[in-house]
Amino acid sequence: MRASRLSVLALSCLSFVLPVAAQDAADLPTQTRVQFHAAVPVDASGQGQVAASFPTTVAGDDVDYFLVVDNGCPQGGNTTCPAPVDTLTVTLNQNVVFDEQGPFGHARRPVALYPLNAANDIVASATGAAGSAVRVAVVAVRPLPVVVGGRSVLPFAAISGNVKVGMIVHNAGPAPMVFRLELFNPDGSSAGLTPPHPLAGHASITLDLATVASNLGSSWTRGSAHVRWAALGHARVSSIAREVRTAPDASGVLRVIGVQEMALDDWGPHPLGPAEAALFPLQ
Repeated sequence: MRASRLSVLALSCLSFVLPVAAQDAADLPTQTRVQFHAAVPVDASGQGQVAASFPTTVAGDDVDYFLVVDNGCPQGGNTTCPAPVDTLTVTLNQNVVFDEQGPFGHARRPVALYPLNAANDIVASATGAAGSAVRVAVVAVRPLPVVVGGRSVLPFAAISGNVKVGMIVHNAGPAPMVFRLELFNPDGSSAGLTPPHPLAGHASITLDLATVASNLGSSWTRGSAHVRWAALGHARVSSIAREVRTAPDASGVLRVIGVQEMALDDWGPHPLGPAEAALFPLQ
């Protein structure tokens, strides 16, 4: 049997996507970082072995480690690959983490690594026909920061000298968010989109639609208004619109003659695509 000692440092900086079971990633997008990767070829003696050391380059409470084994060609793959080996035993940090003595293909097993920057030792031993080989990897998987967002929709408002409409935007979650207010004309065309505005967790802000339109240089006086928001953590928007009507009294002084409030339709949170997320600079 021929054994080879490998130094696997450059491979630790590779990043690629591997299948991640839903129960491991909680159905969230994940990032996979390769900690170790090697092929274990079987020589003319019917045996093969690879021994290596590699550092832990990713760590944290949200990180899971897995041993990934590929024996034979992937299902549906068109690439040429070696014949599968018959048996494989993998020892990681003196613990046997994989031991298959019969036919097997793709496998994925949870494993433990040493702390960040510490060296891990792995030994993979295979038997089979000469020229067969199996691929072995150790990967670190962590959830990607997901940009979520939504909208609060005021379907129609009309402002004038005697009618003012304000919107109260409340961040109902603990995570900070960024929001933008977009005004729409009755025909559905955009009348302007405000710059991004940060809103701390559980904070509220009141916006006057006439002031918003003026700051945008827009002549908007009627149509819909959408609060568009995004966050990296648990956040949700709750918004209301308040209409205040005034009229002059007998002496010509404007008096409030009516106040109405309406809770807005709140959509989200849901994951945002890259183009939408780019509209909201998040720290």
